[in-house]
Amino acid sequence: MNKMPSLVEQIKNLVGTAKRTYERAKEGRKVLVSPIEREQRWGKCQICDQLTGTRCFLCGCRMDIKSWLASERCELDKWYSSEIVSIIIPSLKEKYLQRTIDNLKETAIGEIEILAIEDEKEEGRRVLINRAAQQAKGKFLFIIDAHCIMSHAWDAKMKQALENYQDLVVAQLDGINEETWQVKDHYHRFVYLNRDLVEKWWGKSFEELPVVQETMAFTGCAWMVHKSRYWELGGYNETLEKYGGDGSEWALKIWLSGGRCLLHLDVVCAHLFKEEGEETHSVLPEEIDDSYQKLREIFYEGKGPLQKLSIDWLVGKFDPVPGWDQSLTTKSIGGSIVADKKEVTVAKKQISEVRDEDGKLIRKVIKIFKGENSSQEDLQKDPNVHDKAKESTEVLEIKVMDLQEDNTWKRITITDPEEIENWLFENE
Repeated sequence: MNKMPSLVEQIKNLVGTAKRTYERAKEGRKVLVSPIEREQRWGKCQICDQLTGTRCFLCGCRMDIKSWLASERCELDKWYSSEIVSIIIPSLKEKYLQRTIDNLKETAIGEIEILAIEDEKEEGRRVLINRAAQQAKGKFLFIIDAHCIMSHAWDAKMKQALENYQDLVVAQLDGINEETWQVKDHYHRFVYLNRDLVEKWWGKSFEELPVVQETMAFTGCAWMVHKSRYWELGGYNETLEKYGGDGSEWALKIWLSGGRCLLHLDVVCAHLFKEEGEETHSVLPEEIDDSYQKLREIFYEGKGPLQKLSIDWLVGKFDPVPGWDQSLTTKSIGGSIVADKKEVTVAKKQISEVRDEDGKLIRKVIKIFKGENSSQEDLQKDPNVHDKAKESTEVLEIKVMDLQEDNTWKRITITDPEEIENWLFENE
């Protein structure tokens, strides 16, 4: 027999409703849903076996009133949009891909389609996701890694958070115990960008409500956006390196074009964090650094897609941000924060790849030549100065990656001048 919650629980629910509604009004967001959406909500309540009169057995609320409030949800998640979510899972020899797919099917309560694409030729995460997004049928895109567990009703809750077409919403992250495949309950929530525009976990204090809060950035896993907004911003920038900087790229695109990055505290993505050396891709740290360098060149100069705001605006919005004490080492120029002038070494890099007859990458070599000095001012005036640096015949470092039979990568770094000379003699 159905029974109402205790009086204490009902008061707690009422206070929560009042607080969420107040927070929305304070942020300038709509408090009431449209009459059409309200009728849809109330109609679902009226045919629900948890309703008695106008009150719900699960929360004790007056649903004829609660169904008007934009901040509120049905305890059984029956109010949410029925529009399709296209889930995109880029995979590179991922052994837990099927577990991830099974979990997504189990935990979604709305209609979904799953687009899992294997990076057989190591074209890169950005290329794969763009290709899948072109095939996607859904109104929303959800990007997730191939080794994750999502919490119940993640799809419905995240769709509801995207009432503003320009926004993006991301789940809070947790860890997975690989042996038991259980969630660790060690939440990672807010993320900030450091001076180099690299994503960093932000252990700042926060209020539990509202359940959807703004975050400066995110890590690039478990995020949702309107598909049309994704393409409005050009999709993933394929001129960046194959991997790295996902969260920075999309946080900057969204914020600086007038949208918001939102963290949903009621949606959890448990993620298997790989240990150092367990990477299945062939991308070296130096190449990932190149992605961040290109992001700095784009967004510090105000050249991002639909960009109308500067990075110093974003830093000011979330001030204080760790490491962004402008009075110490930075100054504002033309609406962007840039480093003070100083000399740096600009080195020429040469990257070569070897593929088998099927086009599969089997070897990558990066040679770093002796560089020449250049100033930060030169770098600001000409972002391509790295590519134009005079190429010396003196090789300072060689990094080699070879694909092994078990599909893992063997990596070696050569810095000794005599060993470099021997390697060049034997391989070129």
